[in-house]
Amino acid sequence: MNTHGNHTQFEDLAVKYLAGSATPEEVEQLEVWVKNDEEKRRLFFDIKRSWMLVSSSRNAFQKSHAWEKIASQTFQTESKDKVRTLQPKSSGSIITIWRVAAAILLLITGIYSVYYFAGFREKEWVAMDQHQERILDDASRVHLHRNSTLTYPARFRSNERRVKLEGEAFFEVTEDAQKPFVVETSNIEIHVLGTSFYVNTRGEADETEVIVQTGKVAMVASDKVQLPLSEGQRGIYDHDRNELAEARVENPNFISWKTRILVFEDSGLKEVFEVIGDTYGVNFSLAESSLENCRLTAIFNDKTLAEVLAIVAETFSLRYTRTQEEILVSGEGC
Repeated sequence: MNTHGNHTQFEDLAVKYLAGSATPEEVEQLEVWVKNDEEKRRLFFDIKRSWMLVSSSRNAFQKSHAWEKIASQTFQTESKDKVRTLQPKSSGSIITIWRVAAAILLLITGIYSVYYFAGFREKEWVAMDQHQERILDDASRVHLHRNSTLTYPARFRSNERRVKLEGEAFFEVTEDAQKPFVVETSNIEIHVLGTSFYVNTRGEADETEVIVQTGKVAMVASDKVQLPLSEGQRGIYDHDRNELAEARVENPNFISWKTRILVFEDSGLKEVFEVIGDTYGVNFSLAESSLENCRLTAIFNDKTLAEVLAIVAETFSLRYTRTQEEILVSGEGC
């Protein structure tokens, strides 16, 4: 879609509406735009204010002479009983008319330019203590994990949809074959068309991890080497070696912080409390090393932290002691 052309069409339609010559269909289209698009609503009222500075009357609109009409209306003065039009009597007056017309045209063009180019300025979204969700300009949905940052434009450019990630996020990307979605990290890029996938830029051993839930993506290293990934596949980028490699999805809880679904299959308590901590944003510490020998097989679906802890405590006769920094787990062990 040509965004610049869309804005130009909107400006023309707004001027026709203010001049009183828009058709019912055009009025309806303008109302839809103004009602549903905050940017166009602001732009319309700025154009309206500019128009009102020139004239309060509504003359028939002729596009080829629109700005001449605006200029001539500038020289109308209104009394209590009638409107009197002052005719220009010299070439100096004509020059003044055109200066006014040019000023109005530059004003509206300037307003449009500010809104058009301001939309490309980057925003920084930081999720601090809990994971957050946001819908981007293209209707793609992003789930940002705690202590992560996403940098993105308010409006995507015409050729691609590019964002920058530090930390962890899960993306549900709206399909658009003409405008690829690109996730940029400090070391690689992930290129997609329409899919859902997980990215972790702070993985173990200085790695970046990508797991595809649906669709296809391509991990692209700095040397342009690509690793295509499909549904259910996991890709690893080794920062030190500058290498891409496919790997098994070993952690069923990689997005438990988003889904609140925790799956444990013969998992040690150390791993169990690491997953619980990452899911709910709490730090745990085992008081006795013998607790690491305890193994848990269970599935928790949309449980609260208190509910999960109660079940685990009952299973292994555990006690919890909360401090400012963490929850201390104690018990006899296994």
